[in-house]
Amino acid sequence: MFIIKNVSLISLLFFVFLLPFSLTIANIGFFVFVLGIFINKDLYKNFSSRTINNPIKYFVFFSFAYWLWCICSLLWTDDFGRGVQLCGRYIMIAAFPLSFYLAKVGVIIKNTKILAWTFIVGVIISSFICLYMSYQDCWHETENGTIFSIDYYLLGLTPYEAISKGLSCFSYNFLSHFVHPAYYSLYFILIVVFLLYEFSKSKLRKLKIIYLIGSIYCLVFLYLLQSRAAFVALCVVLLVLFAYVSFIKKQYKFFLCGIVSFSIVCIFIIPHTRLSGIIDGIEKALEREDNKDLSWSLEEEENTRIIIWQRAFEVIKQHPILGVGIGDTDIELQNEYKKHNLNTELGTHNQYIYAQLSMGIIGLLLLLAMLFTPLYFGIKNRYFPLIGFAVAVMVNLMFENMLTRNAGLMFIPWATMLLLMMSEEKKKEISNE
Repeated sequence: MFIIKNVSLISLLFFVFLLPFSLTIANIGFFVFVLGIFINKDLYKNFSSRTINNPIKYFVFFSFAYWLWCICSLLWTDDFGRGVQLCGRYIMIAAFPLSFYLAKVGVIIKNTKILAWTFIVGVIISSFICLYMSYQDCWHETENGTIFSIDYYLLGLTPYEAISKGLSCFSYNFLSHFVHPAYYSLYFILIVVFLLYEFSKSKLRKLKIIYLIGSIYCLVFLYLLQSRAAFVALCVVLLVLFAYVSFIKKQYKFFLCGIVSFSIVCIFIIPHTRLSGIIDGIEKALEREDNKDLSWSLEEEENTRIIIWQRAFEVIKQHPILGVGIGDTDIELQNEYKKHNLNTELGTHNQYIYAQLSMGIIGLLLLLAMLFTPLYFGIKNRYFPLIGFAVAVMVNLMFENMLTRNAGLMFIPWATMLLLMMSEEKKKEISNE
């Protein structure tokens, strides 16, 4: 009876722990979680009681509305089959919030901290495994037997240079064995903001040391992953943290120290990462006299997103209100590429542009409403983990279509709902002060 009554919690623990390892296996845990919601009799007994608060309602509403508008866009899409396929995938945007909405009246809300720590443990263990697998990748069979060898020495690079360029076994794709570095980095950003918040709250010295060590480890791993979007997101989140501590906590000395530390990172760390290529790419793109008629190849990696965005905006100008339809997004973009001799099959690499391109201004507004809801209530409830994560997601969506990929669809809605629930607990603490 205990297992049946708590099947949603158990399956959700299974889901969050395995998320950093395997999306397929973790997905099984989610569907068991949904099934457990409906076989739990407490759901029907308590659902009539008004225990669902406004932040949860708003996020559920905007998430569901965004997915429904995806379906509506099928009405003016030509490739209906492709559109249906994508809508089937994007249902996760609505499924996670709605499932948490229903489960909140049960046992889930009482165990948000357990879920958060289970996810953290899963990510840390997965990172250890990734480091071990990267270490194993450095061993090679030769005529003289198995030897430890690092290929980037052949390129004349030091270990530091190899990591900063993403060419080491211990950086970027070579290190992130389970999940793409962009999504894996977002996991670590969430952990960093959560641990820093717990550090500020804790009064026990031993716990503070554990939180600090955990934060430093995650920051180092973030550097090894070398996700450029994650570096930008982390910098913005840290600035928000300094502002939060200064204006909410009234600790202005910390803000000054934070700005100095941030400046040091920007001057001495950022130039030695893959992020430095973005600045060079922008300069090169601006120097071009005419991008429209210029043949371009993917070898110019720094310019990739800039030129893609330019072409996407040309399509948006032709369909500003309703977009091209969810099924025709890639087709219209490819047609625009061909007009300008661009040899690429890449998508928009920007969730905001994708929403506007595929679903018009209404789709973009619903996306923004869905993203700003957790940020607003995070500020209102003075809960920094929610603020920091919401900011990190919004920045990452500027460089990746995270809400069109399974890794993002399975992580972002879940994490947002969890933090919204935890922020409501923080709100109760504020009201009792």
